Amino acid sequence: MTQKRPNFGPTTYEYRIWNDAVTISEPELVAFFGKARREARSDIYLPLGQTFMPKIRGVDRLELKVRLDALDGIEVWQRRVSAAFPVGERDLTLFHDCVPDLDLSSGKFRSSELAMIFFAEHFDLVPVKKNRAIYKIETYGRGTAEVELSSVSLLGRNQQTLAVESSDLQTALNLVSELQLGQFENVSYAEWLGRHTE
Repeated sequence: MTQKRPNFGPTTYEYRIWNDAVTISEPELVAFFGKARREARSDIYLPLGQTFMPKIRGVDRLELKVRLDALDGIEVWQRRVSAAFPVGERDLTLFHDCVPDLDLSSGKFRSSELAMIFFAEHFDLVPVKKNRAIYKIETYGRGTAEVELSSVSLLGRNQQTLAVESSDLQTALNLVSELQLGQFENVSYAEWLGRHTE
């Protein structure tokens, strides 16, 4: 009998820069791409290195993204888990890949509060507050794409980040070129958190 392959979430191509590298302004982005959708939330990250990016998103979801590769300087990420609380067994099984030594019984994931209590017993959790302006990009049939300009707060320090995210590699490359980001280092949230919490 053939084992059924897990139905993983979408793969995205991502490029992210930080602070002094962010030289484009919000009015310039509006001129390029039109009005932004705004979002403010706090996420709780488990800093587990550059391959796994697990977090409690806002107050209602458990998420896990996995870094698969890097192509032409663009990082390739796949969302493995994006589950509302209470989190079911299937999603916990997928999440278990990044914390293989932990017992992820469903009773510990009935709510975000219980999940945070459980994770705090094993990790130094990292809260990150975000104020995001998200610009949806017209791709003319080449998947989805967004440009995100965010102010984030980590350990009481405000920082700025600009990112390109697309379901299509060529679209991501085109946006990185158009916004002249390629001269700056591509630093994912996972790597950035590692640099600031060591």
